[in-house]
Amino acid sequence: MSRLNAARVLSDRIRAARRDAGMSQTALARLVGVNPSAVSQWETLDGTRPTTRNLECIARRTGVAFEWLATGSIRDPAPAEVPALVLGSFAHSIEEEELLNEFRTLRARERSAVLSTIRKLASKQDSARTSRRPVLPAGVRQRDAERVRDAVDDGDHNRGQ
Repeated sequence: MSRLNAARVLSDRIRAARRDAGMSQTALARLVGVNPSAVSQWETLDGTRPTTRNLECIARRTGVAFEWLATGSIRDPAPAEVPALVLGSFAHSIEEEELLNEFRTLRARERSAVLSTIRKLASKQDSARTSRRPVLPAGVRQRDAERVRDAVDDGDHNRGQ
């Protein structure tokens, strides 16, 4: 039985979520924006309880469901709430599947770093894509396309005079 399944009280659930995410109390405190002593208190049976905002942050940073962290249970969605299968959510290639499998083995902090890197790469890719020349139809040379563009520009210029 995993630590997450065995955690019956809030303090145990916070500790289990933190440990399963591979974090120390100090690391979690830094991510939530509190002192390490606060995390220690939260993980003590008779200690203080985190605010709802901090509880939400703990759930997000450790990768657990907020409802489970707050209450210890997750209700099953009603059949009407279950989304239809979205094929775009699945890997489209072996490389994507390998990437997803490796990503799942990372700790929460490592996952954040990987996502940040991917977002930066995608942003650069988008910028490069928008600055490229348009793709010419098959058989059309760049020189011919420039002549047509210049002729159209000259025609527009002459009409304005």
